[in-house]
Amino acid sequence: MFTHAMFEERALPRAIKEQIALVVSGINLSNYCLAAHLEILGRLGFEKSFARKLALNFESAPLDPKVMTLFQFLAKVSRQPADIERQDFDRVREAGWNDAELRRVFWSLRFMPAPTDSQPQSVSSPTFERISRNRPSKSTF
Repeated sequence: MFTHAMFEERALPRAIKEQIALVVSGINLSNYCLAAHLEILGRLGFEKSFARKLALNFESAPLDPKVMTLFQFLAKVSRQPADIERQDFDRVREAGWNDAELRRVFWSLRFMPAPTDSQPQSVSSPTFERISRNRPSKSTF
């Protein structure tokens, strides 16, 4: 299923999904996944220096502001999932990401290892629907 999620080109292009996988693998310190996604991004034509920045400190990478906003959101989802609020989703939407794209991001995240895992497995991360719709907020959804 992970391979299918990464290779299909629905709401998100493969290059973005691989970058997401690399950023989340770096945050979660998954050596297995870091090595794999560094290699894949290289095969997709990305410079090694850029990929290393994504893996080690994505905020230092030269990213489009829209992509940076998504990666900052994913960092919060990975590090502090209980602190996600509707405003976090609103910020990502304001950057230009739509609900279909965000659902694909969360669907892909389900297959990424949690911070203490060393190999990929089907991990149930917070789902898009639960987080984006059930958190109290002053903003209108």
